[in-house]
Amino acid sequence: MKLRYTAHAEKQIMERKLAKKLVEETINNPEQTILQGHNVLIYQKVYQERGKEYLLRVAVKLSDDSQVVLTAYRTSKIKKYGGNKS
Repeated sequence: MKLRYTAHAEKQIMERKLAKKLVEETINNPEQTILQGHNVLIYQKVYQERGKEYLLRVAVKLSDDSQVVLTAYRTSKIKKYGGNKS
């Protein structure tokens, strides 16, 4: 399935200094997937950056032939969002 990014997602990923490789790894190999509304999934994965754990959350809208990244962000509030690690 083809992966595309909205202009908003591109801007947010750049502003938040997230590596697209990490975003795509989270989509392709999530630790957790949450249904968020009609055809929108939140892919989550815990990762380490500079010795600290973060949860990366990627919102993706599913369409017939592609996955469209709506936004992506990291948070240190892993438990709040149901990340698999504490």
